[in-house]
Amino acid sequence: MVESAPIYIHNVYAPVDRQDKQHFFSSLDTEGFEDQATHFVLVDLNTPLDPRLDSSSPDLHYDPGRSSCLEWLAKLGVVDAWRIHYDTKRVFTGPLPRKNRLDYILLSDDFDGRLYDDPKYFLPTHAGDHLAHSVSFRSGKQLHGRGYWKFPRYLLEYPVVVTAIEREADMVLEQLRAATNPGNVWEQWKVSIKTQLQDVQKKLRQQDSQAVEEARVSLDLAAARYRSSSDDSSRELFDEALRNYKETVTRTSQYNQDTAFDFQAANSEKSTKHFFRPLDTSLRRVSIEEVMTPSGSVSTNPHEISLRF
Repeated sequence: MVESAPIYIHNVYAPVDRQDKQHFFSSLDTEGFEDQATHFVLVDLNTPLDPRLDSSSPDLHYDPGRSSCLEWLAKLGVVDAWRIHYDTKRVFTGPLPRKNRLDYILLSDDFDGRLYDDPKYFLPTHAGDHLAHSVSFRSGKQLHGRGYWKFPRYLLEYPVVVTAIEREADMVLEQLRAATNPGNVWEQWKVSIKTQLQDVQKKLRQQDSQAVEEARVSLDLAAARYRSSSDDSSRELFDEALRNYKETVTRTSQYNQDTAFDFQAANSEKSTKHFFRPLDTSLRRVSIEEVMTPSGSVSTNPHEISLRF
C-alpha cells in the first residue's frame, strides 16, 4: 500500500517470437484495478520500446507487437521512468553481444513524479545474460494521506476546460461575497473543482487509449489489405492509416512528456543538501610521499619527512 492505495506488481516475460507478441500483450489484464492504484511493471519485453534509442540497429517499421505493448502500458498508466531521467542515453541490456534495451521497470506516472529517485543498470551477481535493472525511491515520510494531486497543465489546452474553470470561479466569487463563512465556502469549492478536474483527466486518458486502439485496428486492417493486394490504392490506405496511427500516439504521449518536463523543472529549482553541504576535510589532505634531504637525495622515510615539515 502507498498512502492507503494498493500497489500492483506486474512481473512479465514477453515471448521472443514476433508472431506471438501481439496476442500476448493484448491478453494481459488492464481492468479491475482501483483508480488510485499504483502499478510497478517489471518486464523483459523482448522488444525495444523506443527503437531509435533502445536498439543499435533501429527498425522503425510498424510492429503490431510493439503497438499492442504500448497500448497495454498506456492503459495501466505507467511510464518508462529511466528514459524520463535519461532522455538521450543509450544502454543495451539484452544478451551478449548487447544490441537492444529489453529490460524495463515502469511505474505509475504519479508515483514516479513524487517518489522516484535513482535508477541503474548493472551486471547481476547471479547467473543471467541480461543486465539487471534497479530503482530507488525517495522517502515518503513527509507525505500524509494519499498525497496531493497536481493540476496537469495540458488540460488548459482544451477550451471547454478553461471555460468551465472560469464559470466555476465566477460562481464561487459571488458565493464568497455573500457568505458568512467564506473560508468554509472556499475549501468546499477547492474540493469540488479538484474532483471535477480529476474526472476530466481520467476521461481524457480513456479517450486517448480508445483512440490508440481504433488507430491500431485501422492500421492492422490496412496492412492486411496491402499484403493481399499490393496495388496503389491499398498502399495509399496503408500510408494514411500509418500516418494517423503515428499522429494519434504522438498526441497521447504528450502527457508523459509534460510530466517529464514538470519533474525536471521542479527538481532543478530546488536547493539540495548536497549543494549546501560542509566542505569535506578529506579534500584538504595532501599526502607527502617523499622529501628532498639537505644532501640532495630523495627520502621516503616517514621520520625524515616529518623532520622537513
